[in-house]
Amino acid sequence: MTSKEFNHHRHQTTEQFFRLFDLASIIVSLLFSMMIYNIHIDINYVFAGTIAMLCFILISGLSQLYHDEPTRALKGRSDLVILTSVLTFIVLLILAYLTKTTSHYSRVTISLWFFIMPIMMITWRIIAYRIHINRYKKKKGFKRVAILGANNIGNDIAKKINDDFTLGYQLVGFFDDRTETNDRIPEVLNGAIVGSFEDVIKAARSREIDILYITLPLAAEKRIVLLLDDLSDCAIAVHIIPNFFIYNILHARWHTIGEHQALSIYDTPFYGVGSLLKKAEDMIIASLILILICLPFLIIAIAIKLTSPGPVIFKQKRYGVNGNELIVYKFRSMTTCDDGDEIKQATKGDARITKLGAFLRKTSLDELPQFFNVLNGSMSIVGPRPHAVAHNEEYRQQISCYMLRHMVKPGITGWAQVNGLRGETKHLEQMEKRIEYDLHYIRNWSFMWDIKIILRTIFQGFVNKNAY
Repeated sequence: MTSKEFNHHRHQTTEQFFRLFDLASIIVSLLFSMMIYNIHIDINYVFAGTIAMLCFILISGLSQLYHDEPTRALKGRSDLVILTSVLTFIVLLILAYLTKTTSHYSRVTISLWFFIMPIMMITWRIIAYRIHINRYKKKKGFKRVAILGANNIGNDIAKKINDDFTLGYQLVGFFDDRTETNDRIPEVLNGAIVGSFEDVIKAARSREIDILYITLPLAAEKRIVLLLDDLSDCAIAVHIIPNFFIYNILHARWHTIGEHQALSIYDTPFYGVGSLLKKAEDMIIASLILILICLPFLIIAIAIKLTSPGPVIFKQKRYGVNGNELIVYKFRSMTTCDDGDEIKQATKGDARITKLGAFLRKTSLDELPQFFNVLNGSMSIVGPRPHAVAHNEEYRQQISCYMLRHMVKPGITGWAQVNGLRGETKHLEQMEKRIEYDLHYIRNWSFMWDIKIILRTIFQGFVNKNAY
């Protein structure tokens, strides 16, 4: 289990706490500003407050405001609060100007709101920071944690507990029948072995520990069952870290089938509300973008027709969700329309690329027709980029877990693309890195992460030196 997975739930809770206080700060600072100038609440200010909260949520994801809270240095957090606040108000001013509603608001009240809001956010962050520091120094309320199994996984968890005081954990040590001189014990152990497997039962019953992490391999199933039976008589929290050799491939999920519990190792992250959010995101954003780009779309189509012979739209078979074939639409950027068993990737100075096509590929404008793929449900706005069928068949034999990227719909943009992993792949390592990013996206998907990727694509992802 990685440190990130171990700490994922706790950091999610902390992030929601900070988001809640920031959203409250937006509303409280607005109400305070209105109260000072005796402005009555009406629909315009309610609308302004609502839009401000939505903009702040979206922009904070792009600025990574909540990343590593509350351990980030105060100055770094203050700078990000100010940056996010300024960008939020810029968006609000632009929207007010475009909708011609600036006259509905008091300029002095809005200006005061602009200054009070970040000050309030920074102030309560200082308070939260002081509370955490004092709590750390006094070890007040810290849970005493023990680890059953002095192996590599247990050692990783011990290191995380020692390094991150925000967990609120204090490491008691390891319980293991082996001594620290045993060859199977990690060379550098992040804690002392304080007892054997039998000793952990005594420690639990005498309340010397509050939390126990069991990191034994599945081969020790019988021993684990006996220990759990004894521990059921103790009032401590017990967690088992599954020591699967495939555990880090995708984010595992427990589900029930009949009376049995099953652990899903390879699966899609889109269930229930998540699935609905993803579909709503795709339909709404794709519809809005197609409305906005209808004129550029027409101009590009005419330009392609006038500058080179051949169809305007290039169609190619690619793999979609669950490995099913789909037809991907693109503006034609080459003199050829390859779609066979062998497809040569575009290279720098490729003679097949037209002059207009080079510009379209460099700016990613050739991808615009894929928004129709999103509307017909075969693609998503964000997801792993679809590869040609021929390339899929080639790479699936060379890269482990390659086909797992097809557990979700392919996307117009993706986590790999906004990190510069696009264009020609001369070496196998380049494709392996791209797949690593794709699987990381699938494993950790969230609605807010999609929004962040979309914003990064808008601000930095269209033009790329590797695209030709």
